[in-house]
Amino acid sequence: MFVAMLLAACGGFLDAFTYLGHGHVFANAMTGNVVLLGVNAATGHWADSLDHLRPILAFLSGVAVAQIFRLPQFHKWIPEAPIAALTLEILTLMICGGFPGGFFETPLVLSISFVAALQSSTFRKAGGFNYNSTMTTGNLRTFGEAVFQCIFAQGGMAAFEKAGTFGGVCLAFLAGAISGGLCTVAMNNRALWIVDALLLALWARLFIALRTRPQRAQG
Repeated sequence: MFVAMLLAACGGFLDAFTYLGHGHVFANAMTGNVVLLGVNAATGHWADSLDHLRPILAFLSGVAVAQIFRLPQFHKWIPEAPIAALTLEILTLMICGGFPGGFFETPLVLSISFVAALQSSTFRKAGGFNYNSTMTTGNLRTFGEAVFQCIFAQGGMAAFEKAGTFGGVCLAFLAGAISGGLCTVAMNNRALWIVDALLLALWARLFIALRTRPQRAQG
């Protein structure tokens, strides 16, 4: 739950960052980009269509890289896919955070779309349940279903735990969005370094856990 909520907070932060600081675009949520791509294509606004096609392609690239990290032939060089994915995300956001305020928006938005896909493709579990750390629609649906099960269908402790898990994830996403809005207004692109600090803490936690795992097994 710590990992899931922290990643969800980072996802909300990044969405608020791109929306407020870079053209009212949600770089994590591809549904809007697909819809606007279709609408602009249907109305003949081809240049605007391209603006929404680029983040979709960046997102698909992130998905592909996450899959590459899991390939058996790369296991020798990348033994732990989560660590590799987090490292690449941290480095990308660190570089983007150093861009000046007037820097071109497109590279920033595409970079965030890329790392959002990388994160969501690598970290998929929260309390044993499938979830999404960069978008909240599916998490809200699952939370609503679990609450319904608790109240009307006698779902028992399992439904209660599921509602608590997804409620926590949704609240973390909201908290990240609020923080992202405030930090973006105050810090501009340097707000990304706040996300980097959170991800670095998570990186250290996962690294220690993975390093001590064999020792626990032997004990």
